[in-house]
Amino acid sequence: MPLMPDIEGIDSYKGQKLHSHWYRKPDTFEGTTVLVIGAGPSGMDITNHISKFAKQIYLSHNLDPAPCTDFMPNVAQKTVVKRFTADGAVFKDDTTETFDHIIFCTGYKYTFPFLSIDVSLRVDDNFVHPLYKHCINIHYPTMALIGLPFYVCPSQSFDLQVRFALAFFTKKREFPSREEMFADLE
Repeated sequence: MPLMPDIEGIDSYKGQKLHSHWYRKPDTFEGTTVLVIGAGPSGMDITNHISKFAKQIYLSHNLDPAPCTDFMPNVAQKTVVKRFTADGAVFKDDTTETFDHIIFCTGYKYTFPFLSIDVSLRVDDNFVHPLYKHCINIHYPTMALIGLPFYVCPSQSFDLQVRFALAFFTKKREFPSREEMFADLE
């Protein structure tokens, strides 16, 4: 589920808002001013895509050191948003900007409403557990959840997780005992 941060004044902002989950085409932002919130992989990719069409982009984040945006002359980096106004935002450093669109590149909240509570998975602070090696449900080891780790190169990580899980599912490797899997979480 797309994670939308609860920032003061968001309901008073009159421009367009969307989460990166719903982003499709950069030319939608032709000639406009855009605030991108978040400078992770999606935030940087989307900023790069729309920089070829948008008039101005403000990239709001809390990263230190700041990501390189020198190759995108219409991108200005900003601190985190303190509050929204009807047509823009006030940032943590008390500067203000106006813009036409907000794109939230703020990640996802893990939720599994389609799974029975009997599978014994918990989500605490967006951390799913108990998962052996971040993908195998320790209580039901024939269940793998691929693609959950934070701060990784997604494609390579997903590929490795699939290979790891398949080694067990195709019996090329044997599962460790439940106790060993829980010990690995420590």
